[in-house]
Amino acid sequence: DLIGRRPVLISSSLLVALLSIGQGLSPNYYVFIVLRFLSGMVCHATALSRFTLLMELVPERLKIQAVFIGVVIAVPTSSALLVLCAYVVNDDWRMIMYVMGGVMLLSMIAIPFIPESMRWLIAQRKIIKVNKLINKYERINKQELPPAIKNLLHSYITPVGVETLNSEPDMIEKSDRNQPKPPRTPTYGFIDLYRTPQ
Repeated sequence: DLIGRRPVLISSSLLVALLSIGQGLSPNYYVFIVLRFLSGMVCHATALSRFTLLMELVPERLKIQAVFIGVVIAVPTSSALLVLCAYVVNDDWRMIMYVMGGVMLLSMIAIPFIPESMRWLIAQRKIIKVNKLINKYERINKQELPPAIKNLLHSYITPVGVETLNSEPDMIEKSDRNQPKPPRTPTYGFIDLYRTPQ
């Protein structure tokens, strides 16, 4: 929630790729175990950020289909392909690690086409980035967002009005700086799961 969905997805995917290649280069069993442990931790970050971004990008009516394709189909298919890979490389475990890392690196090609979550940008009051995303979507779809919806979107960020969405970045920054900061909400981490409630 602090840096956005997209940076977490990019960094965790890159880490998984590097750790997989590192496992293939492991000089001994102990190094392999440590790298495998770290890879397992980072894999969860990749999966959670991917799922969260998917749910925030997809319209309400398509969420079930998105989960079905992204989880129900993708996970078993990737597992089956891994078995096929093991068969092709004749159970050479180092080669399997290289292939896994290579596939993850190859998936980074899609990163430029994955936008940041609009919901997260609105929640963080990132008015300039919201404006850029709206302009990009309008250009791709060759259709303008109705002013009423622009105004509604913008009302979550600042009370200035829809005109600000069409303003220059400098004017947007000034208007955003003049707005009162939203109250800070408490943040929780992993350790808080083990704390006794007061």
